Amino acid sequence: MLTSTLFILLVFTYLLICRYFRFRRIKGIIEKYSNVKLDYRTAQEVCLLTGAYDMPYVLELSTAFGLFRTYAIPTISEVLVKSNQLANKDVAGRRAEDTSVLLSECIYHDLDSKRARMGLARINYLHNLYRCSITNDDMLYTLSIFIYEPVRWSELYDWRPLEPIEKEARYIFWKEIGERMGIEYIPSAYEELEIWKNDYEKEHMIFSKTNKICGEATLNLMTSIYPVWMQGFIRNVLLSIVDERLRLAMDFEKPPTWIKRLTITIFRIRAFLLRHCALPRIHMHDNGQGPTSCPMNEHGRFNRTSYIFEPWYVKETWLSKIKPFVTKRPSPEYRSQGFTIKEVGPEKFAGTCRQNSMYIRPLDNGNIIQKCLLPNVNEIITTQMQTTDPNEKGIPNNILVSLCAQSINGKYVAAQRELIIGCASSSVGSKKNGDYTFDNLKDINAEGFNVDVPKSAIEMGTEKVVKITWTPTANFDPNETCRATINVTTKGDIVKVWRVILVGYVEITSSADKRSSRTSKNPRVITTDTRSHVSVGGTSQRLVKQVSTQENNQSTLTT
Repeated sequence: MLTSTLFILLVFTYLLICRYFRFRRIKGIIEKYSNVKLDYRTAQEVCLLTGAYDMPYVLELSTAFGLFRTYAIPTISEVLVKSNQLANKDVAGRRAEDTSVLLSECIYHDLDSKRARMGLARINYLHNLYRCSITNDDMLYTLSIFIYEPVRWSELYDWRPLEPIEKEARYIFWKEIGERMGIEYIPSAYEELEIWKNDYEKEHMIFSKTNKICGEATLNLMTSIYPVWMQGFIRNVLLSIVDERLRLAMDFEKPPTWIKRLTITIFRIRAFLLRHCALPRIHMHDNGQGPTSCPMNEHGRFNRTSYIFEPWYVKETWLSKIKPFVTKRPSPEYRSQGFTIKEVGPEKFAGTCRQNSMYIRPLDNGNIIQKCLLPNVNEIITTQMQTTDPNEKGIPNNILVSLCAQSINGKYVAAQRELIIGCASSSVGSKKNGDYTFDNLKDINAEGFNVDVPKSAIEMGTEKVVKITWTPTANFDPNETCRATINVTTKGDIVKVWRVILVGYVEITSSADKRSSRTSKNPRVITTDTRSHVSVGGTSQRLVKQVSTQENNQSTLTT
């Protein structure tokens, strides 16, 4: 009797411990980020906590099926069939692994890190090879898949649905990637993009022969890792997860009802056990490609520690050689020496990536504490971002810089912001430097704006800080805003034009206010802070208001 009571007590205690730690991480996410306006950096942190710790399996599976879902759009499947990268079973496995490699470089490394920038540069390079065949809407739809399919799958199959803060984080993070890929007209809110995606599917997800070719090739790849005698059953299991619209668009057979019920039951049992009976993951699940799990080896390459279908870029070990029931093992055939970014992708394009890629980004991401007496400054800046100059069509790289000067007893104190202009290398070649030039400086100088280093060379792999200042002119009306536009031309392996939109406005302060703010023990709450999130890859910008509990007491404000 005592033994059974002790056993029940231990089980009950274990279940309580599981529940406490299972929900501890999501409670921490909500507590830490619920009152913080997310930018792409904090959004990436939230996405990693969710996707690499809380529910990696289902979110990874949802991404794979999400890409599978894009093949039901005829304009997408036609490009894939023509490229012969998916329908050809000899290269389909490598294509899937290469896609995983490049996405993992962006997901598991800081988006502004060298590895993430190089991975994204390689993605852009490979997409640009087919740019004339890929529409912006198809790119935007594919981007939306990475946001909404994990949300849908977590609700259907995992131990908990994603919280609103996690949904918003996915939107902000992938929107940033989309902008850096040059995808245009990304809706400005999570809900708006979701509506656009659903409408796009209703209109464009229709049957096409190329859909079926891509669908069959993908199913064959997914089932190929199982023994031959199991492949028919696994095929039906995979089809049981497919919704009706997708099934019809690919002309797949309807799986037996009992297999569909069995599949759903297995997912639900798994979700129940994870929710109530399992302790949370303590190690990051990063597809064997995180900063610690995939460091550079002695040959200057990167070795993955896991794979999906084929062991591309996985190091040979004694354990990999003796594993039973494994038909494909790490070997020189699968580049077991590792990978470099310039080699990832179709063999015929290996090593043909650009040597360097110029980029521009803000030093501080616009996270500056300030207050503004112009209540409509957000509307003014947003209008400026949405205004299209007929002479500037085709310039997709907008950067918004808002500068807030101070007026203290009738005297202006200049505002200052800093931009980073860098040259990210992605291969080795004879060209070592990139360079940039701010064009038509006289136009912005007349409005009081100034650039300290308007022209310079940048060595590959380095960055340069460029300071932009604004001092209101003598005849400037402090109740208005000052707006100017300047183009920045960057030259790496390609010439790229960035449109920098400058918006200046004035905050009027008295000397008494300054003295009071210095001696006050309880800082006032500032409720009209304006923060600009600068995007370096597209036209969409995000402007938000944030409550601050501090004041910037420096004589020069960067805004």
